[in-house]
Amino acid sequence: MENKIKLIVSMSVKLALIILIFTGGFNFSSGQKLDQNDSLTVKQRIDNLEIEGLIIDKTQSKIGKEFYELFFTQWAPPEVSFSYDILLEEKTSPGFGTQVSITINDLLIFQQLVQPRYDKIEEMVMLALQVASSHLQYYKEVQQEIESDDLKGTGIY
Repeated sequence: MENKIKLIVSMSVKLALIILIFTGGFNFSSGQKLDQNDSLTVKQRIDNLEIEGLIIDKTQSKIGKEFYELFFTQWAPPEVSFSYDILLEEKTSPGFGTQVSITINDLLIFQQLVQPRYDKIEEMVMLALQVASSHLQYYKEVQQEIESDDLKGTGIY
């Protein structure tokens, strides 16, 4: 619940800043109005604003909603320097449960059949949290390796 509140507050603050910049052109550092020369700076600030770490709920059934709620409340965002979005989707199959899928930045990382028992839902959420966290950690390591001096070059062979 605390993470949900932080996300909502963060989104509200960013939205308020965008509205304030567009409507009043208020400069936070000097307390003065922005002039025509600062319009490029304002545009750059707005272009650089991102909402990071969204967990998007596209579940439909009670099982899917419970899975999402458990995932959302137990998710601890890792310290990474890139933005990511997590999408939770489901395909219902009556009599068998539901198939839950987790996608991070358009890459499917988790897909499992979840039974309609709360203990099984909790078990799958724990597994999904581990998979999502390890995926982001692995991606972070790959990004660092790519940016290391060893792999940087001039492009000349």
